[in-house]
Amino acid sequence: MKKWLFRLNDSIWFTPTLFTFFSALLAIATVLIDTLYIGELVEELPYFMLTSVDLAQTILGTIAGALLTMTTITFSTIMVVLTTYSSQFSPRVLKNFITDKVTMRVLGIFMGGFVYSILSLLFMREASIDHNVISATVGVVFAVICLAFFAYFIHSVATSIQVSNLVADLAADTHAVFEKNEKLYSRYSYVRLAEKPVHKVEETHLISSDAVGYIRMIEIDALMKCASSNKVKLEILKPIGSFVTKNEPLLKVEGTEKVIDSIAEYFVIGPEPSANQDVSYAIQKIVEIALRAISPGINDPNTAILCIHHLSGLLPQALEEAASYVHFSSEEGSVVLPHKSNRDLLFQTFSGLAHYGREDINVLLACLEALQVIQDEALRNEMVHYMIGHFNEDCLEPFDQEKVTKFVQVN
Repeated sequence: MKKWLFRLNDSIWFTPTLFTFFSALLAIATVLIDTLYIGELVEELPYFMLTSVDLAQTILGTIAGALLTMTTITFSTIMVVLTTYSSQFSPRVLKNFITDKVTMRVLGIFMGGFVYSILSLLFMREASIDHNVISATVGVVFAVICLAFFAYFIHSVATSIQVSNLVADLAADTHAVFEKNEKLYSRYSYVRLAEKPVHKVEETHLISSDAVGYIRMIEIDALMKCASSNKVKLEILKPIGSFVTKNEPLLKVEGTEKVIDSIAEYFVIGPEPSANQDVSYAIQKIVEIALRAISPGINDPNTAILCIHHLSGLLPQALEEAASYVHFSSEEGSVVLPHKSNRDLLFQTFSGLAHYGREDINVLLACLEALQVIQDEALRNEMVHYMIGHFNEDCLEPFDQEKVTKFVQVN
């Protein structure tokens, strides 16, 4: 069930299709009212809500053409925004805008309005309807709603294209991943381990991947149910976000028999990673915006510093959740889920910033400040020396050197 919902939330077509379907039902309902029940309602409805068939055809035809034009403009706007996202921010954040609820609802309401108008016109015939109808009034209300959505869409685009709002949204998405993981952990007994737990078992079975791509989601609940019902221990061999090839071992069953024939029921594998469960990938999106900002073509260190500040707000909880292995257990079975270690997570986050920002003192100071959230003093000192070691000392003026030295001494 979760896999199905995950695929729906990740799809582009679902919301517009849903709006179009209900619009078609609305068109059928209004046609039935106009042909079968309008005589009973004519005394109850205000006179201005009813129009002649000729006027209704004119209004619905105008609305259909206008909504088709607005849909075209919306698609063109989306393509411009996608180009901006890809060239100035990161190709990895395109999915955030495409699957944004506002974008999908606007497309859905426009497509739904067009379908309503066309279907209503199809059945709007003088030969079969010799009285006033209500379809045109419903169409006008639909058009006004579409116009309000269009205005909101323009506002949403103007807001989302601002880098500060985009980075804040990405940070909020990362916090949402934290909350999902907390809910998952709260349902089971678990322990975080620095090393893989070792069990003495007589027999093990390896379950291989049946697809090529990135591990986008793992159904931990389904795996725990499988482990408990069969009284076995399951060990996931690859962390979420890893790239796997076909027939590569992905799951190990420690028990007396092979209780799983395929991983398709428990793993979602696709052509690109997903931030649904992967904290490191959610953080990597912000890192990529920072790296694009400090590239020679854009040269916008202030945006990079903005991203680093948001990273400093995410790292404490990310490091708290990070562990080499998370061992979920129940009385009947257990599941071992591998994760990146704190050291690997920090390296992935700061290695690119250390390399591409090695000639900007402000980027270096922002990174050093962000590293102060690390509770492990040895790891913090290692990362501080890693950042300073990458910096090009030829770019340091005496005042710059003084700032770095003072910062290291104070912290």
